[in-house]
Amino acid sequence: MDEKDYIILQHIYQERNITKAAERLYMTQPSLTYRLQQIEKHLGVQLFVRYGKTLEFTPEGEYIVAFAQKMLANIQNLRDHLTNMKSQLHGVLRIAAANITARFYLPEVLKNFTTQYPNIKINIKTGLSLDVLDMLENDSIHVGIIRGDYNWPEGKILISSENICLISKDPIDMAKLPQLNQVYYRPNNIPASHAKYNTEDRFSLFRKIQAWWYERYSVPPLVTMEVGSYEACKEMVVNGFGYAFIPRLFIKPEDKLYTEDLVLKNGEVILRNTWLLYRYSHLQLRHVQKFIEYIKSLPQ
Repeated sequence: MDEKDYIILQHIYQERNITKAAERLYMTQPSLTYRLQQIEKHLGVQLFVRYGKTLEFTPEGEYIVAFAQKMLANIQNLRDHLTNMKSQLHGVLRIAAANITARFYLPEVLKNFTTQYPNIKINIKTGLSLDVLDMLENDSIHVGIIRGDYNWPEGKILISSENICLISKDPIDMAKLPQLNQVYYRPNNIPASHAKYNTEDRFSLFRKIQAWWYERYSVPPLVTMEVGSYEACKEMVVNGFGYAFIPRLFIKPEDKLYTEDLVLKNGEVILRNTWLLYRYSHLQLRHVQKFIEYIKSLPQ
């Protein structure tokens, strides 16, 4: 038995007459009679007895009609649910984000997004921007959020840009900068597996800072400390060990630091960019598409 059989039984039960039921079903009377005989043969029971033009259902027939009505209700509920799923977005959104972005940017963004789309579940991984790129390459995530200008051939949205600035505990005489101690940010060793990503970002920012320096000074900086994170840079500066160049994202008002944005003499502001990356193929998933649209709608 299938849905069409359930509908036939429902109409027969309502009309108690073959001719009237056939009219409602847009069937001929012989074809309806034949189909009812096939249902009885398949189930091995008699559905009804005839009293002139009126049909009287047997106990087995009453039970089967009740079953058919329940199945029709279940089928309709299924259709309603599927329609509802199409209108209300569902799915698991897999995101990977650079550690800093996961800390400073992502929580509020995801809070607002999941408020709008509560049926979308979020799966998050964090790591280095290079780790995020690897996950995108391996297709293990839908979207990645990275810091820096890496080469990515597919979807790319600029999320934010923050100034690179000089920080020190006290105001600085910029003419004397080469004689002052610099706390230098040197990224931790990058695994060889990430070498394909290194060139574009790791050295482009360094080159810009270097260009800023040599536009002003003829001698190299006096580097007295090398640390592996911007947070460590800032803490060393807060404790009076020298000045440093870090993204403004890491500076809070309560740090009470002297800051100066780095601007090249041609007017170019030195920035650290944050990007959302994705594969075009993942836009076929409606919950991924909706997240991309949401990100695009946000102010930088």
